[in-house]
Amino acid sequence: MPKQRRFFYVAVIFIMIFLFASCSSANNQSQTPDSRYIPVEVTTVAVGSIKNILSLSGLTEPQDYHMVISAIPGVVADLHVVVGDYVSEGDTLFTLKSDSIEQKLSQAEAALNSAYAHYEAVSQRAVIAQKTLSDAKNLYQNKKITLEEYQQAEELASDKTLAEANQLLLQAQSAFVQAEKAYRATVVKAPASGLVSVLNLKKGGPVTNTEPALLIADTAELLVRIDVSENYINRIKTDDTVDISVPAANYTTTGKVISVSPVKDRISLLYPVKIRITNERNIVKASMFAEARITVEEVQDKLIIPYDAVVTKNNQLIVYVVTDNQVDQRQIVTGLDNGVDIEVKQGLSAGETVVIAGQHYLAADSTVKIVRGE
Repeated sequence: MPKQRRFFYVAVIFIMIFLFASCSSANNQSQTPDSRYIPVEVTTVAVGSIKNILSLSGLTEPQDYHMVISAIPGVVADLHVVVGDYVSEGDTLFTLKSDSIEQKLSQAEAALNSAYAHYEAVSQRAVIAQKTLSDAKNLYQNKKITLEEYQQAEELASDKTLAEANQLLLQAQSAFVQAEKAYRATVVKAPASGLVSVLNLKKGGPVTNTEPALLIADTAELLVRIDVSENYINRIKTDDTVDISVPAANYTTTGKVISVSPVKDRISLLYPVKIRITNERNIVKASMFAEARITVEEVQDKLIIPYDAVVTKNNQLIVYVVTDNQVDQRQIVTGLDNGVDIEVKQGLSAGETVVIAGQHYLAADSTVKIVRGE
């Protein structure tokens, strides 16, 4: 019985060794053919364009502010706006208490009417006096009245009385105009369209004619200020087109550069650049973060390959060109590089196939297998 058990164990061991050897041999045979190739991904060298885009962040700000200052001091009777309201040019912003001003206007109007009536009466008397003087002159010449009577007629026909009445009328007219102007000033209207950004008054509170009662921000167009380093400032010009996005408002648009400062900001040591954008539907608020994308370099109709295709070896820029599953190691001269694509000035031709993945495992004359790409 023990001998039979030992024989059984020995037989099992031999069978396991045989099976293991057979599997190993099969695995080696299946792997050997593929081990001769290096799998790679490729692309075709093409003629195209490439841009170097500078991305910077800034804040939006109103293009202009309109200060609203009351023409006269007074007390707020009604307030029609709050901060954040959008107003159109000519909208009423607030009114002042006008009881005393209305009274002065009524008095000035009455004085004007009286002065006009007086002037009319004096004018009519002057016409009669002139006719009387003409008659008196004839009578005096015919010696029918005395010199004293003639001189009295001359005095009555004098322009002095009419001039005095005219002066009183002019004074009354001026007083009425001032009173009417003061009355109109009790209704304060928006000088321009925009958003009420600052409000320095309240209903029942005082208003001066020396300080702004409120500010209206012109937000139909906004400015985006960005700060640019000295490496790029000379590549940005007035009227350059800029792509702008405002994430908080989910708003994208294009703007134009309106100013490029020639002097660095003393604090940031960067050059301020201002970009004007339209603010459709006023959905962008002042002081929102904006992202600006400016094209600072661009080439067109040049050979372009992916940046990842280039390998640095011994301080040389190398790419691998594939022909019939064989690679040719090429040294190239490059131009504009934006980190995604790169311009090739020398070393390649349009239509050639270059490796863009797996290139770090290659050497000159390596055999490859294209697993993805053109």
